[in-house]
Parts: sequence; structure tokens; C-alpha cells
Amino acid sequence: MIHDKKILVTGATSGLGLALCEYLIQNNCKVVAIGRDESKIKEAGISHQNFRFLGIELTDFDTYETIFENDDSEKFDGFVHCAGIEETLPLTLSTHAAMEKIFDINVFSGIELLRYFSKKKYSNDGASVVFLSSVMGELGQAGKVGYCATKAAIIGVVKASSLELAKRKFRVNSIAPGS
Repeated sequence: MIHDKKILVTGATSGLGLALCEYLIQNNCKVVAIGRDESKIKEAGISHQNFRFLGIELTDFDTYETIFENDDSEKFDGFVHCAGIEETLPLTLSTHAAMEKIFDINVFSGIELLRYFSKKKYSNDGASVVFLSSVMGELGQAGKVGYCATKAAIIGVVKASSLELAKRKFRVNSIAPGS
């Protein structure tokens, strides 16, 4: 169980990200939640002194510093990258722009957030990082080349960053949910 930690969660407005925020709040954690649509947080009824929602478009990489530069000097203990998009698009109709959009959200935003998160001024030694991958990163699926490629890329990100951040005793993992 996790208690009394400060955790950054992306994809906080639905699915696993939203459920994780609710779980963390119940366990007395401070949650900094990132999503695009604050109305979904209001619909879910999340309102707590330990909960801070930031409406950020993850493709706007230049805004990331505002996540970490705030009035709370307490460092983060964890980061969970739940944000992701899935698009069914046959390979013959795929474009560079379509692939770039999926990679920006599913992979590059997580890497960029981890880059900030891993700085000593923003996180405690021994922090935990979790990226959501998918069984589709290993199995593949017709019509989902971009999605499957991003979920496979996350596995590489996790392996490389866990080795690099081991000196600070970070744990970097991925989980691969399936249907």
C-alpha cells in the first residue's frame, strides 16, 4: 500500500488514471493530476485538499515546467503516465502526422515529464515511476500500427531509464494491461 506520498498522474480524467487518483486520495496521498478536461474531474466528484488538477495539453511540451514549479516545495515520490490515445487506422491510410500525434501523447510526453521529474529538485530519491504500456506493444493488432509501436516504445523507455535512474534508487516499471 501507498500512504502519505506526493504522486504525479497523467490521464487523470478517465479510466485507469481517474481510478488511480481516487485510490491515492483515499490513501492520504497528495495528487497532482494532469488532464485536458476539468469537467470530467468535477463529474467524478473529486474535490480534496490533497488533490490538484492541472488542465494541460500534453502536446504542449513548453508548459511542463509549470507542473513542477509551484508553491508547494514538497518533492514528488511517484509519477504514473496513464495518458494515451488509441487510434484505429489502416496502414495504407496512416500518415506521419497521425503517427506523430500518437507518439507525442503516448511516448514523448512521458519521456519529457520523466526528464523533469527525475531532477533532484523535483523528486525524492527512491521515487517510483510507472508507464502504462499494453499487451499490444508485444502482440500487435491490425489497424493499430501507431498505437502498438508506441506501447512497444514504452518498454524501451522503461528499460533504459531504469538503468539511468538506478543511481537515485528510482524504480521505473511498466504495466501492460490487455483486454
